[in-house]
Amino acid sequence: MRASAGTTPLRCSQSLPIRSGYAGKQARRLRKWARRRQLFSRFVRVLRKVARRPGAPGGIWQRFSGAVAEAIRLFREQMQNKIDNDRICIDAIDREILALLNRRCELAGAIGIAKRQAGIAFVQTSCEEQILADLAAESHGPLGADEIAGIWNEIFAANRLMQGKPLVGYLGPRGTYCEDAALREFGSVSLLTPFESTDAAFEAVSTGVIECAVVPVENSTEGVVARTLDLIGEARLPVTGEVVIPIAHCLLTNATELAEIECVLGHPQALSQCRRWLDRNLPGVERRASPSNARAASAAASTPGYAAIAGERAARLYDLGLMKRSIQDEPINTTRFLVIGGQRKPPTGNDATLILAELKNQPGSLSRLLAPLQQRGISTLRIQSRPVRTTLWTYRFFLEFAGHQLDEAVSRALADMGQESSSLFVAGSYPSRQAGVLEVFA
Repeated sequence: MRASAGTTPLRCSQSLPIRSGYAGKQARRLRKWARRRQLFSRFVRVLRKVARRPGAPGGIWQRFSGAVAEAIRLFREQMQNKIDNDRICIDAIDREILALLNRRCELAGAIGIAKRQAGIAFVQTSCEEQILADLAAESHGPLGADEIAGIWNEIFAANRLMQGKPLVGYLGPRGTYCEDAALREFGSVSLLTPFESTDAAFEAVSTGVIECAVVPVENSTEGVVARTLDLIGEARLPVTGEVVIPIAHCLLTNATELAEIECVLGHPQALSQCRRWLDRNLPGVERRASPSNARAASAAASTPGYAAIAGERAARLYDLGLMKRSIQDEPINTTRFLVIGGQRKPPTGNDATLILAELKNQPGSLSRLLAPLQQRGISTLRIQSRPVRTTLWTYRFFLEFAGHQLDEAVSRALADMGQESSSLFVAGSYPSRQAGVLEVFA
């Protein structure tokens, strides 16, 4: 670890195992100790045989046992001294890390001031992803890419607080998958605020109460969340991010066995996604819909004989036992969330763009709208139609395709598409979190 200004380089009597070949060295050390144990066991067996032979020196086994006990005592004392020395080194490392993290936060605060002056987005996911990739490539010790990402995502989140404390809304209460998505995108130290409904979250963004909100838009087994699309069309707020998380439904309860469960609570979609498992394992048990899985967990925690379908984190939040993990019928069950509001993101090279188009009432209008994308080799990811409530039998098309609106090809395509529609709104471009193929839900 390099020392920064104002910090003292770490001095330890023991070298730290943070270099190339660490895992191999540990394996060789374990094999070495295994061989020593084998040799010692053989020696003990031979000594026992010698001690039992007629004419063997008296008390040989007792003297050997005493010597072994003394050797063990000295070994443990030596190991304790090593542990104490290593702990001193760790304490020194922690102090150096703290000094460096404080310095990093100071620099992040200065960057935040510059971003405000330049009108640049506070959260730049592409920059953070590049940092993680570089760190993973440079790590030659026991920390792998996943461990590095877990540590640095929290550092990124803390630094964001130095840049303006983003207020982020989500569909609550605490313990929902929507909160999981918000935590993944913004970190646990961002200021997260739960809302009772998607409508309330959109209203808070529109009125400036919060900077942005994370809302569900699509599930891989149940389809799109129509209300979210309608609100995007009505509020015309920018879409600035996408979060994709796997959904692992768990059966949470304070009951000790399945036979004690009298009622299963869950969001209607969760109950539907676990239908076959419930039919097999809890046939005849009442299923009751709840506004959210988190509310289901809260109710199950206070009602004997009740169980809830929710995420694993809800078990910790509401002090429930986790009886069964991953009870969803489809193992690849996944939900997409969109970030509504906040600063628009610059191109990353792997982006998606969402637009809303109202078409002229003419034959072939949809194919003409898509033609500029096809001509430029731009992949269409999704098409969804929703009725325009103010005009009878008129529809608004939500179209998501690969690329960023600032890319030259996409920019030219959008200009041509505007000529083929009666109204076109570019909701936003954002880093793509999943590999998409054409899905027509209309």
